[in-house]
Amino acid sequence: MYYVKATEEDYVRAYAMMKDATRDYLDATLATLDIEENEFANLFRSVGEVFVAKQDEVMTGFYWIERRDEVLHIHGIILDEPYRHQGHGRAMMSTIEKTHAGEVKDIELGVKTNNTPAINLYKSLGYKVVKTHEAIGFYIMRKRIKQT
Repeated sequence: MYYVKATEEDYVRAYAMMKDATRDYLDATLATLDIEENEFANLFRSVGEVFVAKQDEVMTGFYWIERRDEVLHIHGIILDEPYRHQGHGRAMMSTIEKTHAGEVKDIELGVKTNNTPAINLYKSLGYKVVKTHEAIGFYIMRKRIKQT
């Protein structure tokens, strides 16, 4: 698997992939944050960067990141269902950490409080829960990364 910056075509596919993966909670989250879906779609394209994961030229997932001073915030990590539970999420996180180790001090991400597999993955990589957003059922997890 390899990662490349999203093209216009990739953005369309990645956004559809994200909507599908978050269908159980996206609307409620947007309502709590008081933003419309079209505003969120614009943020997806304009805030930070999106990188797509590919295997044999097939898009298998993506990650959406934004640098906030000395913190890299991961807005989303999505893998298509057939590519989950095979180590690809761990590999994606490793790539993100290695790529940004010399640029930021911490990496943070949000994860649904009921997404036990993802929480366990992040904990195994050294991420710790630093905040809970009970209204939308999210943990914010953070890790100090080693500088290169």
